Amino acid sequence: MISKLIYIAAAIFVVFALLPSLVMTWFAFSRRNPKDFDARLDLFETEKYAPYKERILRDMADMRKLPFKTVCIESGDGIPLRGEWLDLGQKRTAILLHGYCSTPANNFCSLLHYFRESGWNVLMIYQRAHGKSGGKATTFGLRERYDLVNWLDWAAKTTGGSPVLLYGISMGGATIAAASRLIQETNVRACVIDAGYDSPCEQFKHQCIVRHAPWRIVLPLISLFAGLLLKADVREDFADALAESRIPTLFIYQTGDASVPVACGRHCYENCGGPKQWLEIEKGGPHAMAFISGGDVVRQTLTDFVKEQDWSV
Repeated sequence: MISKLIYIAAAIFVVFALLPSLVMTWFAFSRRNPKDFDARLDLFETEKYAPYKERILRDMADMRKLPFKTVCIESGDGIPLRGEWLDLGQKRTAILLHGYCSTPANNFCSLLHYFRESGWNVLMIYQRAHGKSGGKATTFGLRERYDLVNWLDWAAKTTGGSPVLLYGISMGGATIAAASRLIQETNVRACVIDAGYDSPCEQFKHQCIVRHAPWRIVLPLISLFAGLLLKADVREDFADALAESRIPTLFIYQTGDASVPVACGRHCYENCGGPKQWLEIEKGGPHAMAFISGGDVVRQTLTDFVKEQDWSV
């Protein structure tokens, strides 16, 4: 009788916990978006993004007229990584990192105009397993941080060592945070973390809570599978890396962001060891739209922050 109960309990665990967690791990980490420059136009058909659709489409159309050059490097583990390089002959370079399941065009087509007007060369990279870059799995910033270091090496060689600003949205911001220990001796003079989460595991937990999933059961299993299959520790807290940063960093968050809570940003901000600035937008727009929904406040804050830094070659 006892052995029968054990078999029943094991079957229930496999069917209702183990297998769903394995499927969730595959779904979360695997490549799913097409290899197009602006493939996520469907996003703006949803109600919360609809108010920004007209501007996004206009900015994307303007962006496609620019003389971007697709460039390619190789990651440390042999994955081809690609980016869109806009060389405007400037003495400083902005490297833009998009978010999870997004594209450079979705996240940065509007910001691109700001950087062009302000006198920057621009490199918009495709994170691994996204867009034109190779790779079968994303790791939510854990391996992407090393890809960022490789891109910084490329930028230094290409521009002759010009100063760099890093701007990351969502997973892009998390990638910058995770890379903090690795970029202290590079040409990076300032960072902007826009709606970046503090830990992959905490981000999974938040999404489970939003979707009413049993996170206490799911998270340990996802962590186990990620460790076994991807050699990635999703429990890592990126705020620990930020504690070692001495690079000026601007944190931008919206209280109305349903995807990444402001508390995640506060955790990163409070632990950041370098000069730092905090911008919190009351309510604002949906996730990853702070530059547009925040209007003049975000633009002016970014401008003032950039002016305070040293951009001498």
